[in-house]
Amino acid sequence: MNRAQHRIYRMIERFEENLNNMPIGEYFQVPMKITAKYPDVTNITCRFSEKRKYEEIYIKFDVPIELNCIILSYLYNDTYGEYQIIVPNDYPFKPTYWLLIDSNDPKYKKAEIYQNVQYRNSWEPSISFEKDILYMIHSIMIDQ
Repeated sequence: MNRAQHRIYRMIERFEENLNNMPIGEYFQVPMKITAKYPDVTNITCRFSEKRKYEEIYIKFDVPIELNCIILSYLYNDTYGEYQIIVPNDYPFKPTYWLLIDSNDPKYKKAEIYQNVQYRNSWEPSISFEKDILYMIHSIMIDQ
């Protein structure tokens, strides 16, 4: 394991300790489900998913209220974005690169572009793995 890999491994360990078995979304206090998988430090995958209500709510007045409640419970849109975090060999002196693997909403592609441009313009070696995920959450939430 080289120095960059060792450093990111330590950052992941510290982040896991800070989480203390709490879900990542709850830790950052955001209304989304976030999972991170890292079988090894060069292959990090993060998945962001959230339920958003449709903009328009449909209510039928000629049906019973129980049926309306059932209909309204289905008026959610599940969106998700799955990213691979590419850690360069000369990390932390070069930024990580976020690559969108899969998504069902164009806002996740915009977030990927925003995140990578932001890091290209302003990167600091002191950015930890925890802050990296937090900045991506910010990039995703900007579009809303």
